Amino acid sequence: MVAKGLPTAALRDAWEHHLDDIKHASSRATFTNDMYFSSGWLTGLVQAEVIDMETFHTLKAERDSVEKVVKDRLSLNQDQP
Repeated sequence: MVAKGLPTAALRDAWEHHLDDIKHASSRATFTNDMYFSSGWLTGLVQAEVIDMETFHTLKAERDSVEKVVKDRLSLNQDQP
């Protein structure tokens, strides 16, 4: 397993594509779908032992920062207390 980061250019490109999809979501439904897809993708990489949990949490934190920006843009934060 890789200690940090994604081990191949193809996986790094795929991750950037996932983040880009999230960043450019134009509706709540698209945003939600993209978030679930990225969660499953990361979980699959952990289960296949392609990445370790440290990498998982690093990538998830990156995704979470994108999530906040998109939620603000789509005004989804109003749904949270």
